[in-house]
Amino acid sequence: MTNPMVSVVVCTYNRVSDLREVVDDLLAQTYDSYEILVVDNNSTDGTPHYVQEKIKTAPRLRYCLEMQQGKSFALNTSIQEAHGDIVAFMDDDCRVPPEWLEALVAAYCETEADAVGGRIKPRWNGRPSWLTLRLYHLGILPGTFDRGNSRCAVDWIPGGNMSFRRAVFDQVGGFDTDIGPVGNIKRYGEELAFCAGALRAGFEILYDPSVWLWHKVPRKRQSLSYVLHHAFGVGVANSLIQRPVNREAARAMHPLKVLINMFTGAGRLYGLALRRRTKSLLM
Repeated sequence: MTNPMVSVVVCTYNRVSDLREVVDDLLAQTYDSYEILVVDNNSTDGTPHYVQEKIKTAPRLRYCLEMQQGKSFALNTSIQEAHGDIVAFMDDDCRVPPEWLEALVAAYCETEADAVGGRIKPRWNGRPSWLTLRLYHLGILPGTFDRGNSRCAVDWIPGGNMSFRRAVFDQVGGFDTDIGPVGNIKRYGEELAFCAGALRAGFEILYDPSVWLWHKVPRKRQSLSYVLHHAFGVGVANSLIQRPVNREAARAMHPLKVLINMFTGAGRLYGLALRRRTKSLLM
């Protein structure tokens, strides 16, 4: 595959100030064969006006409105609207280096991967004192992702920096609209469930550290209470999609990591109870 067309999708909801930054970053990419598709999930903050005005001077930028609230609905609309051989996704509060797309395409051209994700670095608004570098590398902070300094196979890639060949959607379908964020309600698991389906279908998922970007970590996401709440939500999502327990992560011995694993485990139990209750109601 030489110079494949890439559709870069940014699903957004009421974050026009952040959206301006990531769109400017994407317009400055060194790779040339791509489009930017902004999927507006019913924003009320001026997002439509900003994008429509920006399109006048940026022809590779496109706008699409998805009025059904929920990120999974927006993701599925983007799959239908995207023109690319590769469809890449990022969050609207990310920042991207100019070589991001070039590195992404190289990962596809140099490997047999069907999906590629990369490192997500935190973009701090002042790093909290309790979060040491050791804790950061344990992977406890929501919105970050790091699997080391070498390419490797993984079982999932996070929605803030994930991409798939078109053939994956043709076979697996879209994202589960029963899970994932809805407006300002934080729910998790839409990318986990999709990656699980891709693996079951025989597709390969690759982590490449050179395909990196920044993800904004506002102060409200830097508190321990937010981290634990997020861990519980991830546990619920893991249970609902029946994702196997990560035994290696569960053996982590740092006290804070143990605490986070406990909240994730509690979320799994809660999700299991939900599945059993739903099953009993349907019988």
